[in-house]
Amino acid sequence: MHETGAVKKVLEEVVLFCKRASICPRRIVLEVGTGYTAEHLIEHLNHEKEKFPELSGARFVVKKVSGRLKCRKCGRESALEDEYEIICPVCDSADVLIEDGKDITIKTIDYDAPN
Repeated sequence: MHETGAVKKVLEEVVLFCKRASICPRRIVLEVGTGYTAEHLIEHLNHEKEKFPELSGARFVVKKVSGRLKCRKCGRESALEDEYEIICPVCDSADVLIEDGKDITIKTIDYDAPN
């Protein structure tokens, strides 16, 4: 599972934020790029969150975002919709850089204030 490190890092960041803010997370919204499958990522997050008691009541929402690539041959930027077709749609070159859409981003944390 290539996302194990990324999932652990996300969970650690959420726990750290929630401890500092003294909040109990109930819904965590993440944005993920083309390299992740939302359903698989949610399963993995739910499995790994068992190691973090602070997240026991939290649920995850994963929103997919398009990646962005830049062609080194023609210089054009375009959307990266499919991680398996990484070619420039303008000149068909495979000499491209993936500039965005590879990460997991914490967008929002909905929470309940402590009693």
